[in-house]
Amino acid sequence: MKCPVQLDLLSFTTRHFRSLLRTASLSTGKKLHAVVITSGVGKDPNTSLPNAFLHFYASCGASRSAHNLFAQIPQTNREVADYTALITCLAREGRTKDAIFLFLEMRERVARIDEVAIVCFLGICSKLSDVVMGRQGHGCLVKMGFGGCVKVCNAVMDMYGKCGLMDELRRVFEDMEEKSVVTWTVLLNGAMRCEGVESGRIVFDAMPEKNVVAWTIIIAGYVGNGFVREAFVFLCEMVLQQGLGLNYVSICSILSACAQSGDFAVGRWIHVYALKDVGNKMNVMVGTALVDMYAKCGKINMAQKVFDFMLQRNVVTWNTMLSGLAMHGQGSCNVHGKLELGECILQELVEIDPYNTEYHILVSNIYALAGKQDKSNALRQVLKNRGMRKIPGISSIHVNGQLHQFSAGNKSHPRTQEIYLLLDDMIRRLRLAGYVPNTSSQWERTPEEGERRRFKPSFYSSFSRAHENKKRMIFKPPEFNNWRCKFAR
Repeated sequence: MKCPVQLDLLSFTTRHFRSLLRTASLSTGKKLHAVVITSGVGKDPNTSLPNAFLHFYASCGASRSAHNLFAQIPQTNREVADYTALITCLAREGRTKDAIFLFLEMRERVARIDEVAIVCFLGICSKLSDVVMGRQGHGCLVKMGFGGCVKVCNAVMDMYGKCGLMDELRRVFEDMEEKSVVTWTVLLNGAMRCEGVESGRIVFDAMPEKNVVAWTIIIAGYVGNGFVREAFVFLCEMVLQQGLGLNYVSICSILSACAQSGDFAVGRWIHVYALKDVGNKMNVMVGTALVDMYAKCGKINMAQKVFDFMLQRNVVTWNTMLSGLAMHGQGSCNVHGKLELGECILQELVEIDPYNTEYHILVSNIYALAGKQDKSNALRQVLKNRGMRKIPGISSIHVNGQLHQFSAGNKSHPRTQEIYLLLDDMIRRLRLAGYVPNTSSQWERTPEEGERRRFKPSFYSSFSRAHENKKRMIFKPPEFNNWRCKFAR
């Protein structure tokens, strides 16, 4: 991009620049920013051009550039929208703690916070399932006079729902004088997640107006809980009777539920619908969701066909395909000859993100399950030599509004002794029932270690994801009936 004539550039107002940045790509915006800097147009201390470029970088996800610009803007020129844009950008990239600190700084330095900033903060609390911070935000917004704002109340309800506190969610819902379709949808989502399909169905039937999101939540809820027939009834009513089409978000949500429940029938129906709707020009998110669904439903060949026909693939697509191959283990690698494909995918992923240990571990498991233990050990040894360690998996459960997390090898939970007593009993019952753990993908540093594992599978299983999930399943007090699980990697 060449620099325009100086006089024309000086005649540009901030509104002109904002208009240009609204449709510009990240590379084009950087060039325009360079032109502004070199021409001296942005040197005026009263100009709002830095604010405009801050919003541009934040919307593009370039948090480092956005943060650098934010630091250069004088405090007197910083607006609430500037803080909110950067907070949103940081939260989107997973830097939630930085986003919270920035919000707290905004509270101290800005006289008046608007509802957009409050909603953004509550969204972060929802993402973190941080009910303590969320309650503080709730109290703060009431004091600031936002208790009657529908959008803010919707965000509060969503936060309580994500934290598993349905009583608080319903209390906010009942206190609202005005309720939108989004309000009802948030209540429906919370009921389905925390109370089950029966409670969700009651809310759904009571809704005065149902949008695509509401239909998607009820269908995904039924699919996720194994009620295939009911899910099909709702799908047909939504598409054929109500005339509502499935958008890519709806399709991905239902496919995700199919993947979790192993429901191939509904997933296949959604695939046919998507093909009729968009043909071969399928959204990359939909294609990735289809690959994930077929792989988790045991149809690895169909997953690969979808993968092969995708015109666009991102890192999530490659990762999903690799995870599917590793998931199917020996049958996939030896019978279907997928080992070479796994190696090819690894090369693509390592080029994209060379420091991600998950990719190396997955291919190492593929090698192990294919009987190539030497290659498996060699690949893990490379990680060890580089000082790279796999981040332990985490399982969590909400009990009475409190988050309990479990990870492999971590015994910091206050009720660890009780949990492990029940865990040993569970393992004993599994053995009596004839269950034999598959430890072929575990890393054997020496032949002796492999021999020890065969005699002590319960010890080595403590390093697997299945073990941490067992601990989570065990930790369910009898008085707690409405519970919600979330898995994170």
